[in-house]
Amino acid sequence: MLYDSGWNREELDYKALENQWHVVARSEDVSAERPTAVRLLGEDLVLWRDGSGGIHAWKDYCGHRGARLSLGCVKKGEIECPYHGWRYDGQGDCTLVPAHPDRHAPASDRLIFKHYAEERYGYVWASLVRPDGHCPSCHSGTMTVFARSMPGLITTRPMRCGRWKTSSMPRIFLSCTPTSTACRTHRSR
Repeated sequence: MLYDSGWNREELDYKALENQWHVVARSEDVSAERPTAVRLLGEDLVLWRDGSGGIHAWKDYCGHRGARLSLGCVKKGEIECPYHGWRYDGQGDCTLVPAHPDRHAPASDRLIFKHYAEERYGYVWASLVRPDGHCPSCHSGTMTVFARSMPGLITTRPMRCGRWKTSSMPRIFLSCTPTSTACRTHRSR
């Protein structure tokens, strides 16, 4: 089973959040050498950087034998599975099978499960399925992201910045600079 979480994937709350952007890590916590394990809506994900520094969020699962990719490493800009050393590039294509280096690598469509990821404001944002909108931005002023860490939790308060509201991000508090009059905070319930 690929999904084993406390969230019921058929419930309305899960469906309302799965296509939204969520902060899953600080950018500085995702290195170019080691993958990072995170959990979003009960789903285990692996964050990693390719050779150009681009961020990726995938299911923390290698389809070859089910190993956690987060326990592997990143070599030459490709993520490597810790079990048999299979490597995948940023597109999700298998590029190396060490037991058969001269053979054509298998198709990766059932080996790798990619999600959406972007970096903004010093954080990695992810969405489990095609996002409902663009990753958050604030056009009316400089946006600063504040997150207060608690044991395994980042607290939030929804806010409005120009025409955009962060109601889809239950894990982050966004604030514009004091000079921006278009931004005003709203208290969460």
